[in-house]
Amino acid sequence: MRWGTVLTVCLVVGCGARSTLDPDGGQPAPGGSPSAGGADNVGAAGGQASAGGSGGTDPEGGQGPQGGEGPLCPPALCASWEVTLDPGDLVGFVEHVASDPCGNISLTSRKQDDGVYVTQLDPLGAVKWSRRLSSSQIGDPNNPTALVAGTPSGDVVVAFSFETALSIDGFTASNVDQIDIALVRLDDQGNVEWLRSFGADEIERPTALAVSDDGDILLGGYAQSGVDLGGGPLEDALFLARFSASGEHRWSYRFAETGKGAAAFATQPDGAFWVLGRARRDVQFPGGPLFDGDNFQDRIFVAHLTQDGTALFSSLYGDSDDFFLSSRGFEIAARADGGARFVAAMVGTVDFGGGILTIGQSPIIDGVADVSLTAAGDFISASQLTVPVGYFSSAIGPEQVFLGEPGSVVQYGAGVVPLLSFESNSFPVLTRVAGGIVSARVLGDGTSTVVTQLCDGDLP
Repeated sequence: MRWGTVLTVCLVVGCGARSTLDPDGGQPAPGGSPSAGGADNVGAAGGQASAGGSGGTDPEGGQGPQGGEGPLCPPALCASWEVTLDPGDLVGFVEHVASDPCGNISLTSRKQDDGVYVTQLDPLGAVKWSRRLSSSQIGDPNNPTALVAGTPSGDVVVAFSFETALSIDGFTASNVDQIDIALVRLDDQGNVEWLRSFGADEIERPTALAVSDDGDILLGGYAQSGVDLGGGPLEDALFLARFSASGEHRWSYRFAETGKGAAAFATQPDGAFWVLGRARRDVQFPGGPLFDGDNFQDRIFVAHLTQDGTALFSSLYGDSDDFFLSSRGFEIAARADGGARFVAAMVGTVDFGGGILTIGQSPIIDGVADVSLTAAGDFISASQLTVPVGYFSSAIGPEQVFLGEPGSVVQYGAGVVPLLSFESNSFPVLTRVAGGIVSARVLGDGTSTVVTQLCDGDLP
């Protein structure tokens, strides 16, 4: 690995979860030791897999780990740095990037002719480990199919699509038909702790992934026919599901029939969470109203849900004839008061509760809606962020929004400030880290990956 320049260091106090707009940080710490307990992956001497998926095999013959989180991280330092990774560490289209409370950075990528990779960096940008998870070639720059999330103990959870049988560290999963979903947890050394798979006829894909403060896993996705995540078959579904830290099914349900599905989660300390995404019709969360929508165009949905998935608030936005959504760039963050702030790339007219707002200039998507809501879903504010064509990714900070586009990362706050500039054919993927922001991009020639971390104290 070739290092860039360490720019500065700023103290981040504490190591709480990163669920609000003022996350704290921490140093890496090992996860808790797995103990005996049932899950979907059962060894040769164990019982059958549960209804949560096709399960896997543990070569030692015992049952899968019961899970649970290791100790939270102590106070950490946020360092601004940039590193260029050697091809052996990570090469391919970067699909997703995430941080954890320990300050580690994890990335997923799809390497041409070589499948799905996941890589973890420490808080100073050094590679901790990198490995291949699948030989799958499924990939779509506009709809990532390999998602990653950090845990409170420094472990990593990855959800990805696959179309051939999997075998990872002795855990196996078969492909039911066409494209299935794999959900895997790796420890802070990159070793697989458990593997789950979910498949039925036709196509299933993950669309959103997050880990809550207590270590539970939130998964959003879509399924064309009858996938069983552990609570029974879900037909023609955009779905949400919650699993324990050990991968045990807590609940799952269908909330809409068609659309792109959940795009982003924002977790909260009490177990509640926000979800943002795109759906077309028959949108309804448990305890919430039914939104008909239409059959032709995705709308923006936002929901504030309890720990068990019941709606505290839900809404569908964008019913005008000129309304059109981008396929990427959706992000949501919880506010300290329990509300949420979200951004969505779109063009057309929309009312988020404060009156009609015109975003972008038809027919080209060149506008981003920046919206804030209370915990009850009441309107606080909405505005337009004007960006060049090619808006690609986003992250939300305490007082600003960061947008990534081919060739640059821009900060929107008190003003519009370019933060990073690079090759126009490099596409940055962004995330918030404890006390800062991270951008990951593949160089234009496709030979190596550049990861940049900027601390809040170094931002304009």
